[in-house]
Amino acid sequence: RGGGRLVYAVHDYSWYVTPDESTGYDAWAASRTAAWGYLVSNDTVPVFLNEFGVNHASLDAGEEARGESEWWRWFARYVSPGGLRSDGLDLAYWQLGGTQVGGTSRRLGTEESYGLLNRCWTGPASSAHLRAVRALAE
Repeated sequence: RGGGRLVYAVHDYSWYVTPDESTGYDAWAASRTAAWGYLVSNDTVPVFLNEFGVNHASLDAGEEARGESEWWRWFARYVSPGGLRSDGLDLAYWQLGGTQVGGTSRRLGTEESYGLLNRCWTGPASSAHLRAVRALAE
């Protein structure tokens, strides 16, 4: 599998969804499979989905919500156990901490709406958010 030296790293976020992919899960999933999912399914090389995330509010928006909420439902279905996780996909969530740490359109020290932990790292920022991310690993 990749000669033991190659790992393909992938990022995926709601803002990566193109207009063609936004027509539904099947179109979105086909695009991901063509881009990198086939590497997992065919056992070509290890794939590390090393950056993905969802905003707290998007998880609270409900089943009929579009945009990031819809992307999360598609993403979770695609990578969850029974999806690519069953084929060996590894993943790491962004962002763990509860405060922004800088970057494009980020403000150092302000609340991180994608963060799993609260500002003090003493508990989850949102129990529902933590449950949703944990479900990807179970």
